[in-house]
Amino acid sequence: MYYKDNDFYAGYSDIARLIYETHDEAGFVYFGGDGDYTIHTIPDLNECSVPDHYAVCQVFWEARWLKIRDDWETVTKLEVVDDSKPIIIYRAGEMGCLITSTKASSKQKETRNERRWGYLSFRCDLPSRYCVCTVTVLTASVLVWGMIP
Repeated sequence: MYYKDNDFYAGYSDIARLIYETHDEAGFVYFGGDGDYTIHTIPDLNECSVPDHYAVCQVFWEARWLKIRDDWETVTKLEVVDDSKPIIIYRAGEMGCLITSTKASSKQKETRNERRWGYLSFRCDLPSRYCVCTVTVLTASVLVWGMIP
């Protein structure tokens, strides 16, 4: 088995990152450039080894599934193949990504309202009538700029 035998289209990003999510953790997988991403999976490390040019990015010891989200609406759910092994995300070069101990089980589209981004309202008590701040809500960094009435 070759490590590129199992791969899936993970979506598109114009901010050079994808979002990962487990049952208790969320974060980013950063890439070297914007674009479309394909991720390779190795379900069984006994059948194929991780190439030397890949480096460990994230390890999940207790996760039984992993979701990969893009900037828009693509979500891929990966299921654990062997409960005794961790899910490991590896990165290489500008666009290389590989995930071990998993296989893609489903792909779905979600609308923005179905995602857990949340909503935020705030008041800015500054002398100026303009307010700029950066807010992180779950897994998204949002730049908020507006005029205070």
